[in-house]
Amino acid sequence: MDQPLVADGILKDLEDIVKSSSQAILGLNFLAPRDRQEKVVELKKRLQYAENLYKTIQFESKELETLERQRVQKRSKELHSHVKRMQTELQGSNDRQELLGNQANPGSLGS
Repeated sequence: MDQPLVADGILKDLEDIVKSSSQAILGLNFLAPRDRQEKVVELKKRLQYAENLYKTIQFESKELETLERQRVQKRSKELHSHVKRMQTELQGSNDRQELLGNQANPGSLGS
């Protein structure tokens, strides 16, 4: 098995997830609350998958030559930092939505 090709394939998947998730997060503000909630759930699942890809690539890269391993690990760590930022952003967005929802329905806190 050609390890650099496997690592590059995983990196490509991770890059695609980061790019598409970033664009989706930007579009959240334009969605109705119900649609936004569904999209947040979908994005959280997608970002969890990205977390799993990151763990996989860290494991796979151990088999690579030193320079190739350094390149793959550096890029995967950059992408992982984007994933973590988006997860934090989604969590913050979710918290704000819950707060706004509770302000709109003050009686819903006790139910």
